Amino acid sequence: MGIAQVIKKIRTENNLTQKQFGEKLGYAPSTVADWEKSATEPNLDVLRKLKKTFDITYDELLDD
Repeated sequence: MGIAQVIKKIRTENNLTQKQFGEKLGYAPSTVADWEKSATEPNLDVLRKLKKTFDITYDELLDD
């Protein structure tokens, strides 16, 4: 599973819209949409925020 699918999985498992998800992390909904469709990849700062906000490990984030 790539990072795009992992991000979407985290968002949907937490019953969040792209807007709500983006607000939690400090990003626009369009940025979240780009991550989910692999148009862009989140940087290390985003991965840190995901890890802290959703209490997940880097292994869970980067699980291929």
